[in-house]
This record gives sequence, C-alpha cells and structure tokens, in this order.
Amino acid sequence: MAIALALGLAACGDSEGDTTADGSNTVPLRLNFPWYASDHAWFATGMEEGIYADAGITLKAEEGTGGATVLKLVASGSDPIGLVDAGSVIKGTAAGLPVTSVGCLNQRNPMAVIVKADSPVQTIEDLKGKTIAVGPGDVNAVLWPAVLQTNGMKPDDTSFVQTADASSKTSTMLSGKADAFLGFWTLQPFVIENAMDTKVRSLKYSDNGVDALGLCIVVNDKWAKSNSAVLKKFLAATQESIAFAVKDPEAAAADYVKVVDTGDKTIALGQIQASTDLLHSAATEGQPYLVQDAADWEATSKLMTEYGDVEAPDDAPEAYFSNDYLETAK
Repeated sequence: MAIALALGLAACGDSEGDTTADGSNTVPLRLNFPWYASDHAWFATGMEEGIYADAGITLKAEEGTGGATVLKLVASGSDPIGLVDAGSVIKGTAAGLPVTSVGCLNQRNPMAVIVKADSPVQTIEDLKGKTIAVGPGDVNAVLWPAVLQTNGMKPDDTSFVQTADASSKTSTMLSGKADAFLGFWTLQPFVIENAMDTKVRSLKYSDNGVDALGLCIVVNDKWAKSNSAVLKKFLAATQESIAFAVKDPEAAAADYVKVVDTGDKTIALGQIQASTDLLHSAATEGQPYLVQDAADWEATSKLMTEYGDVEAPDDAPEAYFSNDYLETAK
C-alpha cells in the first residue's frame, strides 16, 4: 500500500477517471484510533452494504494511534486520507501542514467528563477539588480549562491523573484512583455499562458552554488535487453510508461487528444511535452529511487559539476546510 501511495502522490495532473492517479481503485483511510462504532460505523456500513463497491471503490481502512499522529501521516502523504479531530487540524494548518478537512463527521462536541452513576458529582462545579484521569496528548484536556472558566471555576480547581494510555482512563476512575475521567459520551459509557456492568453519567462539554467541531475527514492536499474524482466518489459514498446507518442503526451495528469481529452489537448500536446527534451543527442542520460551515470552524478556531496555544493563520477559517469535493445539495 505504501508503494501505491507513493506512486499516487508522485503522479501529476488531476485524476478525473474511475481510479486514483496510479491506476488503483483502492482508497486507503487511516482511522484516528482502533475501530470504534461511535466514530467508524459509517465506514463499516459502506463496506458491508456494498456502497463503496457500487461507487467503484475498494475502501482499505487501517487503525490509527491518535489524531495528531494521523495528521502527520496525512501531511507526509504516506496515508493520503485520515480521520483527525478538528483541533489537530487547526494546529497542523497553523504550522503549515499541507492538509485540508474535506468533511466533518462530528459537528458537535462529543467530549465529556465521565463519573460513576453513584458519584456525588452532579455538576461541573461539584468537581472542585476532584481528580480527573487523562491520557497522553488527550484532546479533551485542551478544552477542559474552557469548561472550567465557562462554569466560573479556576484552572487549579481540578487536578489531572496522567494514565499510561487512553484505555487506562476508565480503569483509573473505576478503581477509585481518580474521581472522573475525560472521554466521549458517545463512546466509553456504552462499553462500561455493557461490558463492565457499571453505570456511569456524562457531564457533556456541549451542555456546559463549550461546543466545537470534532472528527473530520482530512486529506493530503497534493493527493486530493491529483485524485479529485476518486475523492469525490469516496465522500459521496460515505454520505450515503451515513444516511443508511441513521435510517437503520440495527443493520449498521450488524455491519460493524462483521467488519470488527471482536465488536459487540449492543455496544455498537448504542454508540451509533448516540453519534447521530453529532452529525449536524445548528449551522448545517438540513444540509447533506459532512458539509462544513465556516462559522463552526471559526468558533472552534477561537477556542483553540485561546486554550490550545495556537496562532490562527491569516486566512482562517477557510484555511482549515473545503466543501469542494462534497455533494452539497440534497
């Protein structure tokens, strides 16, 4: 695959045929993390229901190790398409990386602070003096100061417990080594409640004054220009796959566990149903899936500028995204 990608990036001109510039119909996609139904079910559905195949595409999805790492792979061209959180896109663009978001999956913020159901913590203010588990490079932690400030708290009102990896956040909280952990309300609660038989509650960032764009489909700019026709087909098929999953989440959950043979259908169904709430922002409601709005990027950029130590480029927010490869009319 690496050889094929290198050839594709080296090719000249704009591909307007049915294949990539190197003659392949394989579209590689680097996921942001290992397979999670909350983020990735749409792609599993498209693969299992033959939606990508009908578009003349063989989708090759590979697991990733975090948005920041995936963004570097996309920028280098070794993985021309990847799933990356909007905050990392903004940081990367500000640093001059040749990447663009061509579609946004999570247009509302899935971030949350998660506590046990029997915890005395009912509000953000109740977390004063509490410890919160976070993973390495945790994107949730970047915007946590914004949540505190919006709710009248100081940066040192809570303290972090650093875990060895992202998956350890859950066990750190459940074992009592932390009072809470930062995660996604569309993801971990379904795993904890179904696989670990423990009830939890989520205090959503979006319910507490901090909303932002989330997971996006990001491309290498050079690859996109050389393979625009295939990229458009991939995005159109992804829009169709999302529509299928929203209409029939039971079938989408079944598709997911076929692709991920270690997946749990009950967990997948809960995550898929929860994630449909993130597919549009107020600005994009009624528009096709993945379509992005400049105002949403502007708001997210302001948060990253204030709390993520990022200097926005002069042409922000247009520097971050493009709808040019999308079907934008229903």
